[in-house]
Amino acid sequence: MGDSLEFMLRPDLGDIAQEYVQWLQTTQRCKFSTIANYINGLVSVTSYAYANMESDALLAMEPSPLSQLVNLRSQAEKASKTQQMYEKRIGGWLEWEDVQKARVAATKKLDDAAQRGGTPTSKCKLLRDCCALSLLSLIPPDRVGCIRKLRLGHTLKKKESGDWMIDLSKQRDGHKTSRFYGPFAASLPVQLTPILDRYSQLFTCEFGGDAAYIFHPPQSGFDRPMEGSSWSQWVGRLFKRHAGVAIAPKTLRSIFITWLRSNTSAPEILKSAAHAQKHSEARQASDDYDQQADDRLVKAAYDLSLIHISEPTRR
Repeated sequence: MGDSLEFMLRPDLGDIAQEYVQWLQTTQRCKFSTIANYINGLVSVTSYAYANMESDALLAMEPSPLSQLVNLRSQAEKASKTQQMYEKRIGGWLEWEDVQKARVAATKKLDDAAQRGGTPTSKCKLLRDCCALSLLSLIPPDRVGCIRKLRLGHTLKKKESGDWMIDLSKQRDGHKTSRFYGPFAASLPVQLTPILDRYSQLFTCEFGGDAAYIFHPPQSGFDRPMEGSSWSQWVGRLFKRHAGVAIAPKTLRSIFITWLRSNTSAPEILKSAAHAQKHSEARQASDDYDQQADDRLVKAAYDLSLIHISEPTRR
């Protein structure tokens, strides 16, 4: 029995198990409930090994390999409950990697349509889809109203550098985020520049296009955004078209946070992602704020998203 259980007494068992969980999630595409069951088996066998062999030195470690396994199991069980809740209430769940694949799939359709010479209407719809998917996936998903209410020259601005930024520093644009969480402005990653340039050109020749809500109701003018319920339904159909699963904006935020927690526990990364999602504590509303601080806080979250999605998008 000693030789067969020797592996369970390795001091680096917790690290090995963490790599195993990562493999189950990213390569095997296992649900969190399945991962929790697998880790529970490891906890059971390891507990048996500790009870029947010399394990005092291992138990004295801080943290011990067994406590690491128990912690991994708890994290998987918690993530599983969140996943099951959204699958039951909303009927769909995607991994963050699959969200990125949906964006890539839409972009490929747009490129194919350009080469095939599709109709202007179909190209505009695909361009709208690509812009929405990019804003919803290349940056940490924000509160429902933030992307929905983006307005050229107001909350979505072109910088002197040619790139874009989100500016929620003024309350006149009616953003719940701006009213309750204080001023906020941050540069968008350069990966968004080409699609935003291309999409914004659709409005340049239209009356009022320079101040258009970029996601306005399809059959109305540019002077108002989609209603909240209409936006949620449209986003659901958007993901249904390009990922095969209807995903609501609120679910998208939970998907991102679940992915974030499974990939890093670095406090500065979690803090920056929370800030980008407006989960941070309310700050005093003032016109005197540090935009560079906002840029620094969200840059880590943007970079993390872009680094981790670079490999899936090339496959």
